[in-house]
Amino acid sequence: MSSVIFSESFMTIAAIILAVVFSSVVVVNIQQINNMQSIMTSTIKDKMETEVKIIFASTRDYEIHIYIKNTGINNIPFDLLGRGDLYFGLRGKEEYIPFNASSYPTWTYNVINDIDKDGYLDPGETVELVIYVNYTLSSGDYHVKYVTYNGVTSDYYFST
Repeated sequence: MSSVIFSESFMTIAAIILAVVFSSVVVVNIQQINNMQSIMTSTIKDKMETEVKIIFASTRDYEIHIYIKNTGINNIPFDLLGRGDLYFGLRGKEEYIPFNASSYPTWTYNVINDIDKDGYLDPGETVELVIYVNYTLSSGDYHVKYVTYNGVTSDYYFST
């Protein structure tokens, strides 16, 4: 009889340990899912609140000047502008232009009107992107596409 009690006690303790381990795993997984959902919601909110618009482009010798206005409600830190992607070229022959590269083509940005001097491209403020190339632009239709750090895009077409 004592061996039956011992066996039942052992099985009960083993079942409790397994239940604790299982519930710990479930709780950790639920927390991870909750954290992922929070991150995804934050990312989607950031993207929905970000909107930029290329409002003008001009050319000077070996430079193309692109003016971008923040038309969203998100403040964009200036240091994130360089994390965006810029494409430029004749329509249908666009190429990726790296930011602040040591060779041509490359691009940088100039702050045009940081009204409150806070280091952000606030809604309504404009920034100038300057593309540097080592050739003069031929006549034709050109396309510029800027993609922000979080995937929001703006396109602009112009002719020379």
